[in-house]
Amino acid sequence: EKQQLREDLEQKSQELLQKDESLKEQKECTRGLFLLKELRTRHLLVSQMSQQDKRDLYKMVDNAYNNYATYLREKYSLTDSTLLFPILLKFNFSTEDLCMVYECDKEALRKRKLRLKKLLGVPEEEKIDVFLKELSPKMSRKTEVLK
Repeated sequence: EKQQLREDLEQKSQELLQKDESLKEQKECTRGLFLLKELRTRHLLVSQMSQQDKRDLYKMVDNAYNNYATYLREKYSLTDSTLLFPILLKFNFSTEDLCMVYECDKEALRKRKLRLKKLLGVPEEEKIDVFLKELSPKMSRKTEVLK
């Protein structure tokens, strides 16, 4: 009987650990959605984001887009700082939105897009926004609201 109790206790302990991990992931995704919304509504600037903010946003993108952020990071050797820009493009941030959150003018943004195209090997005639959208699967329901 003691052995059975130990086994039951071990099983319950494992279930709680899994539940805890699931809750942590949900919290990161919720935070990522919140940060994306704050950027979209211009209540947050990229310069104000911490590394943890970016990680939470990337985690949400990975969950919503089948590891899209991880894929970009690994396939194209993007750093945490260069990864944010293509993600914002993927979420249909307008030129005006991007200029605002990056605190730059349209010319600086154009140059940033050109550098990204070169880094990703996008043909000159193709738009970077289109390239990024075609790279990934459909959006999940929880991110469609932010479009």
